[in-house]
Amino acid sequence: MEVADPENPEVELTSLQASRNRNELLRKAAQNDLALKLAEDIPVLAVSRDENEHYALHMLARKPSSLFESGQRSTPAPLQLVNHLWNKVKQDFVIIKDEITKPSIFWFDAARLGNSGFLYALISSYPSLVHELDGDGRTIFHVAIYYNQIEVFRLINEIGDFNKEIIAAHVDRYANNILHLAAKYPDQSVESGLSSVALEMQKELIIFRVKSDTSLLSYKFFLSTLH
Repeated sequence: MEVADPENPEVELTSLQASRNRNELLRKAAQNDLALKLAEDIPVLAVSRDENEHYALHMLARKPSSLFESGQRSTPAPLQLVNHLWNKVKQDFVIIKDEITKPSIFWFDAARLGNSGFLYALISSYPSLVHELDGDGRTIFHVAIYYNQIEVFRLINEIGDFNKEIIAAHVDRYANNILHLAAKYPDQSVESGLSSVALEMQKELIIFRVKSDTSLLSYKFFLSTLH
């Protein structure tokens, strides 16, 4: 992260501009191996802003999810880049969280836009991310329901290293849990006769509810054995 030099503002400005230029180059190269090479050679890129005050992870969160889907034989360059940058950031996540979540929280950007591939990379190596809340007190999965992003919501059943019953029970600042949001904000495509997405979302919700209920019952049984 750039450190200000109050005694030499010209050095500070030059350093800041260099950081933004590097990040702009990283943005333009994000779909090929050059970006990963840059990020490996210049570690500060993980916490450098571009001219719009965005970090590299902000830019990648807005990319199409298909860029991050692994093939049978290789890991795509954008996914390698996300993994590399995220590994750098999460080392000091608690310390730099307030800084890297401006001007927006990139994992919620990805949830709104349906970038499930990007989120899978983040959550797989840092499961606690699913318990982070946005300004409305919503988790990634609440946001996915609100914006009808089924591929993002499906991650709740694909990634098992977090407490699903906590997610199920959590309510946002408006007292809505996941099932409330699903009822309040159904998929608008149904009105156009395209009901497959809505049906798929309903299926995922049922799977989620069954798994959550099963986990909760198992937990209650475990507690009963302690008495």
